[in-house]
Amino acid sequence: MSLADTIAATNKFYKGSIEAMDLDNPGENESIRFRWSGCLAIDWVWGNHNEKGGMPRGAIVEVYGSENAGKTSLCSILTRSTQSYKSGNEVLYVDYEHKYNTLYAEELGISLKKPEFYFVRPKGKTPGEAGMELMAQAVADRDCGLVVVDSIIAARSKEDVSGELIDANIGATARMQTRGIKGAAEALQPDGPTVVIINQTRAQIGGMGAGDVTAGAKALRFFAIIRTKVSVVEKLKDKKERVIGQKVKFTVIKNQASRNFLEEDIDFYFSSGYDNIKWLIAKAGEMEVIKANGNHTKYVMPSGDTYKHSEVVEFLSKSKNLKEIYSLCVKKNNEELLAAKIERELASGQKRVSKAQERLKEKDSLTESQPEKKKD
Repeated sequence: MSLADTIAATNKFYKGSIEAMDLDNPGENESIRFRWSGCLAIDWVWGNHNEKGGMPRGAIVEVYGSENAGKTSLCSILTRSTQSYKSGNEVLYVDYEHKYNTLYAEELGISLKKPEFYFVRPKGKTPGEAGMELMAQAVADRDCGLVVVDSIIAARSKEDVSGELIDANIGATARMQTRGIKGAAEALQPDGPTVVIINQTRAQIGGMGAGDVTAGAKALRFFAIIRTKVSVVEKLKDKKERVIGQKVKFTVIKNQASRNFLEEDIDFYFSSGYDNIKWLIAKAGEMEVIKANGNHTKYVMPSGDTYKHSEVVEFLSKSKNLKEIYSLCVKKNNEELLAAKIERELASGQKRVSKAQERLKEKDSLTESQPEKKKD
């Protein structure tokens, strides 16, 4: 029996549970689709090769970090961006921590009205199970574009809620979280919502090992296709030394949707969100999509026109122009990666040719050094 017959027979026995993918044209069969996240630094580190953003649809993403690092703020910006789409723009926000600031969300431009925003706070005797079940069911809804769980460590199992303070209940909450995450992962479809699960870091008991270990069930780190650490680089202050924002670093620890181990810094302001324009000017200059003079007062745009810094900011303040320049940066980056790949292949091929030539020379030298056999 051939492999094709084996697959067909197994699929028939299990009633179509196996999907045989046709990968003759990988571009048409790409399983991950991306959307704009609202933060260009996140688009870059999550979907580095894609010109249409970096928020993966139909996938689980873990965002973790210490307190006040900007995890909830990031999810708020993802919410705002998701609501801007014409379809698949509904958001489910599961607030396990019971402390989401809706006034702050409105200030960032989030619509708190239904059907754009469904906000729930699990409570009662089974809060963890109820929230996890809701998440698993919501991912099958194509009208939903984003599901946020804030945060997974605050999801308590019924054993944890009903037990006494001194009761152990070891593993009960982790098992509950694992079942919910597995259920969501199995129900996800390529055009389904992005599931962003916020996690927290903990110091290990005894101070041994890394001090930024993520809490909760380990299943999350396996089912998440992207794991991103959020950390604060520095506080941003105004002229009166008041803190008005913070410079945030995104570090990708795992990425099955694009390149891995990317890092980006971006300024975040509490009143408006991420400074995408400042970040893009720096990135476009790095990629030489926009060329600046020595003191960065004038810039040569891709069109060939020369702009002042204020004119560049005004040009990029339009969403269409911002996305166009970002797409050019992605194209330039992809070209550089392809050129580097070809160079490595050529170098590898040259090494193989050189080694083959050396072996031929060694063989010829051995043949010449051997004495001729005497004829009878």
